[in-house]
Amino acid sequence: MGCGDDPHVRSLMAHVARLREKGASGGGGGGKGDDDEVAAGTKGSA
Repeated sequence: MGCGDDPHVRSLMAHVARLREKGASGGGGGGKGDDDEVAAGTKGSA
């Protein structure tokens, strides 16, 4: 996408890669439900 030069974007990309690896390995803890809440914008809104 040509955004790899921006340090903030690189940081986000690295964070997403870590989350994906964690999810692929079973991750434990939060599990998929937390990701769904974040994607829906509902986490912590209660």
